[in-house]
Amino acid sequence: MRLCFAAVLLFASLTLGPAPRAAEQIVVTQYTIGANGMPYAIGMEKGFFQQEGAEIADVLSSAGGGTTVRIMLGGNLPYGEIDLAGTVAAIQQGADLKIVSDNVLTVAEFIWASKKGSAIRTVADLKGKKIGFTNPRSTSQALGVLLLETLGMQPGDAELTRVGRTSMSFHVSAWRRARTGDDVSKVTDAMFTFVALDAEGRPRVIPD
Repeated sequence: MRLCFAAVLLFASLTLGPAPRAAEQIVVTQYTIGANGMPYAIGMEKGFFQQEGAEIADVLSSAGGGTTVRIMLGGNLPYGEIDLAGTVAAIQQGADLKIVSDNVLTVAEFIWASKKGSAIRTVADLKGKKIGFTNPRSTSQALGVLLLETLGMQPGDAELTRVGRTSMSFHVSAWRRARTGDDVSKVTDAMFTFVALDAEGRPRVIPD
C-alpha cells in the first residue's frame, strides 16, 4: 500500500533501498495538528515507511513556512513537508532542496475565524483589521494576500500579522558605510526564526 502524502515534499539526501541504514528524522508542517500530517501518522503506525526501505525514527512537527525549512536544513534532515511558497523562496536563496511531489490540490481545510462577539461577520469586514498567519512565506500568509485581492482590497487595507507561540522571528539587516563619505549600502537582509524545542525535539510554547 502506498500513501498519498499531503503537500509539497522535499528530498535532500535520503535514498530508499534495501541496504540497512540508521533511522532518520523527518519534519512535517503542522504534524499532529493539521490533516496533512495524517498520512505520516498512519505510515508510522502501520510500518509503511519501513516496508519501502525508509527507516524513520520520528516525525518532527513545525509551524510551517520558512520555519520548517530552517528546521530541516539546521537539523540536516533528509526529508520534509513544506508549503510551496517557503520551498521556492529557499531554493531561490540557494538552499540545496529538490521538490519531489506536490499532492495537495486544495486548501479546503483552511478557515479564517473571529472571536465570539467580534464585529467581523463576513470577509468584507476585514478592512482595517488584522489577519493572522502562521509563519512568513507560509501557505496561510499567501492565502491572506489572495483573500484581500479577491475582495478587491489593497495590501494596506488590512494588516497581515504573524501569530503563534512556539517561535520568535527577528528581522536583521546589515549595512556598510565607507570609511570616507556618508554613502551607505545594504549588504544583506534576512528574517531569522528561532524555534523553541522540548527534550524530544518538538516545538514547545514559549513562556510569556
